[in-house]
Order: sequence, then structure tokens, then C-alpha cells
Amino acid sequence: MYWQGALHELCKATDIDLLFIDIRRRSLTVVVNAALPVPAAEQIHASIAAVEYSRSVERPTG
Repeated sequence: MYWQGALHELCKATDIDLLFIDIRRRSLTVVVNAALPVPAAEQIHASIAAVEYSRSVERPTG
């Protein structure tokens, strides 16, 4: 994906090692700094829930 390459290039200049976690069932990609501890499962689930909520309120119904 274009945005992943662009983000990787941007972070390479600052020595940030990116890790992309693709969640296909949700059409979502989580990006973390691989040099830091991976967030707890609860934090990842909370982030996914926030994205799904945001998607639901931004979509018109009907």
C-alpha cells in the first residue's frame, strides 16, 4: 500500500522501526513502533473499537 511505504520512509529517517499489523476482517491496519513494547491486547482492542465507532457515526444510515 502506498501509505505504508510513505510512512516507512518518513520513519526511517528517525530510526523508528515500524510494525504493521493487518486486521483484514476489520479492514484495518494497526501500526506500532517495533522498538517499544507491543501494546497490551486490551489497548489494541480499545483502539479497534474506537475506529469502528468512528466509522459507524460517520456513515450515513438508510
